[in-house]
Amino acid sequence: MCHLVFFSTDSDEDFLQAPTDDFRIETPGGDDLEAIRGLLANPNVWYMGCRYGGCSCHFCYRFTGYEPPLGPHEDWMGNEEDDDIVATLGAYRFFKGIIESGHKLDVLSVWDGEIPEVATDVNISVATLPPEHFRFIQDVRFVFGA
Repeated sequence: MCHLVFFSTDSDEDFLQAPTDDFRIETPGGDDLEAIRGLLANPNVWYMGCRYGGCSCHFCYRFTGYEPPLGPHEDWMGNEEDDDIVATLGAYRFFKGIIESGHKLDVLSVWDGEIPEVATDVNISVATLPPEHFRFIQDVRFVFGA
């Protein structure tokens, strides 16, 4: 099983050509797409996979649920590589760019095949959260704002 990261925005931009080597943006599909859409708030839904394609496992994660506040990066699983950290920082910069361009954004990480009925909502301010503090958390929907 693998992690999957989805985001939704009110931006009509085509993110398939996002200028980065840190991750890939794809049009989402699959059996769970309607359930994912039901957990996200904005009309345009995208899938963010790792730079190698396929799943979203090559980002930094916290597996113990959300406990405020998000703090400096820690290697929770003992196996995160530099590429995972670089990809996570790149994803955060990408998300921050969407917010700074005046659009809405929410981001959801789920375990493949185990889509929750309800996700925990956590508000993220790109003005106050340092990039190195960001990580994905399973079944948490980050609602980004300025």
